Amino acid sequence: MWFELVLLLACIVLGARLGGIGLGATGGIGLLILVFGFSLPPGSPPSIVLGMIISVITALANTRT
Repeated sequence: MWFELVLLLACIVLGARLGGIGLGATGGIGLLILVFGFSLPPGSPPSIVLGMIISVITALANTRT
């Protein structure tokens, strides 16, 4: 369990240092390692949060001309 926590924190720190798309890439790499390396079940996607993000981006895109 401690190694999984260290791996998670390392991915977060590395992603924060890379910034932008690097944050998403290191998160995906960490998820792949945890799912396939440690056989942990992946969680369900946060559909409510994704819907909120999409609606805010759509609203912002419509206000700019």
